[in-house]
Amino acid sequence: MYLTAVAFSVVLLAAAYGTEAGDCQPEAKDRDAWQVVNAMKKDTFYIFRSTILQSPSCSYMKVNEADEQQKKGTLIVRSGLAANEDATSVSADGEKLTIGNVEDGAYPVLYTDGVTCSVLASPDVDEIILFAAESVARQGKQSLHECCNEVFEKRARDMKADVSDIFNQNCLMASSGTLSLSEQK
Repeated sequence: MYLTAVAFSVVLLAAAYGTEAGDCQPEAKDRDAWQVVNAMKKDTFYIFRSTILQSPSCSYMKVNEADEQQKKGTLIVRSGLAANEDATSVSADGEKLTIGNVEDGAYPVLYTDGVTCSVLASPDVDEIILFAAESVARQGKQSLHECCNEVFEKRARDMKADVSDIFNQNCLMASSGTLSLSEQK
């Protein structure tokens, strides 16, 4: 009887810790750029972490309209607290997300859970960006899907890149208009 209880406990522990670091192996469905667009239709996505050290704090993107058939849409972008919102195009083609001009290149999707977070590489694949949905960003880094953090960290480590935590809670107050100008600095 005791041996059965121990064996059962070991199985439960193995199941509970089955998603430890190293278990995230993104499949094609986890790199679908159209999932990123659909997620940005439902929530505002902030730059949460980046290997681009000069990334402006409180930058975000949100899709305000999208065409499912053509896999294209209009993206609202703000690059930093002091910036105005700008509109640009966004399109998805397999694992590539094109923002703005096609000539600028497409962002390879390294991982997305299709709801709360996405990890993208820059068009020349030398910079990695982790975007988090506002609803999750409010709760902090620990609330992100574990694979978003893991894929981002692994790629940054492989590149031997420095990582910046870009997002802070003041971004949410600033975007809602409740943060004074002196607090924004």
